[in-house]
This record gives sequence, C-alpha cells and structure tokens, in this order.
Amino acid sequence: MGLREEQQIRILLQDRNVVCRVCNVRLGLSAKLADTIMVEPLQPRKTGEK
Repeated sequence: MGLREEQQIRILLQDRNVVCRVCNVRLGLSAKLADTIMVEPLQPRKTGEK
C-alpha cells in the first residue's frame, strides 16, 4: 500500500468493516482483509543513518 516508517494511521471505525485515515485520506477495508495486515516494529536507526 505504500506505507512507510513513521506513517501515522488512525482507526476511525472498527466494526464489520474498518475505516482508517492514512495521509488525510479515508481508507475502508473489510474486517477480513484488515486482519491479514501485519505490522512489524523496526529497529531504531543509528545516528547519521538514512
């Protein structure tokens, strides 16, 4: 979906469907599809690293 580090996603509605806001755009997903999304924490960057 093109999400990147430090991207903020806000859940607006969580029922049979999930509605969230990404980059000031509302995104609607079925609950089944939303359940398949995996989020993995990243290791902190070292100072000076891009």
